[in-house]
Amino acid sequence: MGRLSKWLYTCFNRRKVSTYKKIPNSTSSLVELNAETVEIHILSIKCASCAANVEILVKNIAGVYDVTVNVVSKIAYVTLDPTLTSPEKILDIIIENSHTAVIGARNKKEWRIVYFKCKISVWNSKTEELFDVYKLKHIRSDRKTHYFSVEYRKKCHGIRKVFQDLEAAFQKIEIVDVSDVFPSQNKAEVKYWRNMCIISSFFGVITMVLMILEHNNPKLSNILIAPGLSYTNLVSLISSTIVQVVVGRSIYVSAIRSIRTGLNMNFLISTATTVAYVYSCIVLILSVVKKYQHGSHTFFDTPPMLYMIVTLGRYIECKSRMHSVTSIMKLMKPNRQSVTIYPDSKNPNIYQEISSDLITESDILHVYHGMCVPCDGVIYEADTPGMFNEAVITGESLPVQKKLLDEVFCGSINEGNPLKIKVTRTGDDCRVQQITRCVQVALSKKIPLNNIVDIFSRLFTPGILLLSMVTFSVWIFCFHNYPNLAKKLDIDSYLAFTFQTSISVLCVACPCAIGLAIPLAVMISTGVGAKYGILIKGAPPLQSMARVKKIVFDKTGTLTVGIPTVEQFFYDSCSNIEIYKNAVYSIVSFSNHILSRCIKKYFENCNFNSLNIQDYKEIPGLGLSGKVIINLEQPKYDEDQSMAEDDPGTDNKDTLEVVIGNEEMLNLNSITTSEVTKHEVGEYASGGATIVYAAIKDRFFGYFVIRDEIRMMQNRQYDICPLWVSKA
Repeated sequence: MGRLSKWLYTCFNRRKVSTYKKIPNSTSSLVELNAETVEIHILSIKCASCAANVEILVKNIAGVYDVTVNVVSKIAYVTLDPTLTSPEKILDIIIENSHTAVIGARNKKEWRIVYFKCKISVWNSKTEELFDVYKLKHIRSDRKTHYFSVEYRKKCHGIRKVFQDLEAAFQKIEIVDVSDVFPSQNKAEVKYWRNMCIISSFFGVITMVLMILEHNNPKLSNILIAPGLSYTNLVSLISSTIVQVVVGRSIYVSAIRSIRTGLNMNFLISTATTVAYVYSCIVLILSVVKKYQHGSHTFFDTPPMLYMIVTLGRYIECKSRMHSVTSIMKLMKPNRQSVTIYPDSKNPNIYQEISSDLITESDILHVYHGMCVPCDGVIYEADTPGMFNEAVITGESLPVQKKLLDEVFCGSINEGNPLKIKVTRTGDDCRVQQITRCVQVALSKKIPLNNIVDIFSRLFTPGILLLSMVTFSVWIFCFHNYPNLAKKLDIDSYLAFTFQTSISVLCVACPCAIGLAIPLAVMISTGVGAKYGILIKGAPPLQSMARVKKIVFDKTGTLTVGIPTVEQFFYDSCSNIEIYKNAVYSIVSFSNHILSRCIKKYFENCNFNSLNIQDYKEIPGLGLSGKVIINLEQPKYDEDQSMAEDDPGTDNKDTLEVVIGNEEMLNLNSITTSEVTKHEVGEYASGGATIVYAAIKDRFFGYFVIRDEIRMMQNRQYDICPLWVSKA
């Protein structure tokens, strides 16, 4: 009881007994204090009680500002002062308290951690030298595959130099991400609990059938195989023993460890099954020794039935956790690919093919059309302005134009012509990885309800044990002082009834459902959002969303598929119509804008040639303009001679000034449209269409009606209404 009372005192008086510094109120204060944030993957966390106990353990370490443990992802985010403590010291303390843990990512700018896997059988001299050069650590082994982490200074060692040294020592290696190291543990855990669920369910069903048969025919319990030993008790004993040894082994190990670190749910389960099994064995032995002529009342059905429910719950929990964690880990993470770099920026004929993991800062990288950029950088060389889809960063599906020295982000897709970029940031320093890190850290932030749940989870296990003992004591007291009570309750053995009630208290009580409800809901919601490109920054925004009644969406690329097409093209007819269309086609061919590309695609079947263009201009947000050089013939009008007066091509000039864009572009060039055209355009615009005007020789020529297909939403009813915004 001394350890229990000390543990309870720690739960209620954490701030009085802990020696950690008070966490500053702002991030800037943490920077001033030279604080460092480190991830520690604690693989042995099983429930909310385990997570709460780890938080208390780490917070009592001097130099720790704050710690938050996510019970779903099994990651502890520790903010510490590197001058007072170190991640290695915290890791050693966690391992000393019977936990399996390993250091993950940290935010030290001068250091970088690389994870790799290899197949080795023996250590050699080169391998031992690496332990002195780099902070080489062995994480885990999976059959013949070994996983290592290497920590090195970015300024002293480049990633390619580190890779060469590792490959020389380990022969064949493969660099992996931290998310590739730990999900395999989740997969193994899912497989393990699936197998345990199958075993416990098999024997649980057998036990359930025996219970039903005994209930319908009580005489079956008196069919003996030996004096005091019935067939049903023998089968139940065998089933219970197998389940206790095979299925209960890992739960017993966790329960024994929790005695030192803090009682958890496994302690309750193991206590309930042990009491039921040991009591039943004692009763069965006494029945055989005394040679009873009837079967004894035992509780061998408790372990198989309880483990069947527990293992099923663990399997479902682990599977849900694996899917949600995998979605978060893969959030906006570009796939590994082979890239082309130019070691000598002055000689484009010398290039090298390497893996995207080996890119370093200041490398010149070739980015071809459709390639996903694997790092941050700036445009170093480009014949034409680049067009990049930055939906992974901004959520906007429309490509963004990039000129020389403009910044390009990791995860964006080049939808324009090939170009070269100069790498500025790689790995975890990239913008997209920083966003991912913010999302992961935000997931560990707790809402006020979480604090109440944590306190409840820490006190629940000892409280249930105490309640079970009180239940046992009260019934013993009642039966001892009231001898006729057993007859009134129609009970054969008051001792068996007393054990049954106390064991029932242990079986039905489980704090994990309460402790896992909030974090698992947050993790699954965030994982589903990440799958569809929606970033949810932790539990507080989700809690706020419960009060949201209306949501305003951007139409293009969000409610629509983001691939606009020309629905109709209205124009004034004349004899030079094909030449004017060719002029429009030539102008839009110079642009990589998504609307220009859809107009160009509209003219594909016309077999137009790109004409010579002069003074080409592209004004962002307005449109295009330029001069098209052609040999224009005198037009001939057969019917409507009034068109000749307004026809911009009635002269013999070989230069056509073309303007293409929105209404503001026409106003900028002092081009007007008729009232009939304005009315027609207004009807199309009110229906969600985008209007692109075309003018030639300072006169209105026609307009394109462009639509973007609405995304198919099953079982959803929606109305798209225009939102008029006044400009100040």
